[in-house]
Amino acid sequence: MLVNILKKTKHSARIITKRNEKLVDQKLREYSAAEFEKFFGEGSCEKVFGTKLPSFKAFMQFSEKITNLIKQWDSEQ
Repeated sequence: MLVNILKKTKHSARIITKRNEKLVDQKLREYSAAEFEKFFGEGSCEKVFGTKLPSFKAFMQFSEKITNLIKQWDSEQ
């Protein structure tokens, strides 16, 4: 995933450096938000995270919480 995102950038970055860190972060946020909205529907990032481009940390927190809920629902059945 990261390699494909980096290939889409103007820089042929192979290693995340201080110089391209912001660019890589931006591309990851854009890609993650687009995939999230494909799965949960248009506008879901804004509703869930309060922003159109959530941070990677926010996606990880969401993932942990939703995983716990799914496990809980599964155990109830």
